[in-house]
Amino acid sequence: MGWPFFLDNSGGSHHLAGAVHVATRIGASIHHASKLYLYQLNHLTVQWLLDGFHLVLLPRYLDGQMLWTVKSLVGSGSNMEFPPVLGEGSLLAFPRGSQIAECVMAELLSQGHHDLGNDLREALAA
Repeated sequence: MGWPFFLDNSGGSHHLAGAVHVATRIGASIHHASKLYLYQLNHLTVQWLLDGFHLVLLPRYLDGQMLWTVKSLVGSGSNMEFPPVLGEGSLLAFPRGSQIAECVMAELLSQGHHDLGNDLREALAA
């Protein structure tokens, strides 16, 4: 079981890559540097999360209100800011296994919120 790696290309790295490519083609010697942020997923930990919890990506402006609602209905839950590798927003996690949890998840999906569990399953399979 390996460690999936992701490259977040939204912070301008494509501009740096383009500049390096052009400089190489015209024979220019330029100094170039960039920050590297590395995100890693531990397969066993992610699989444990997927097995035991619903994982929903929410807009940050909804995370507090939605966490309170989910805790009131399901009994527990947690949220955290999610690295922008797979999506922008806040991760809402709450336990699977009860009928009310399944209903809450179905309602969140019907409102257009994103099931992050599907993305993580795909990332682990890659």
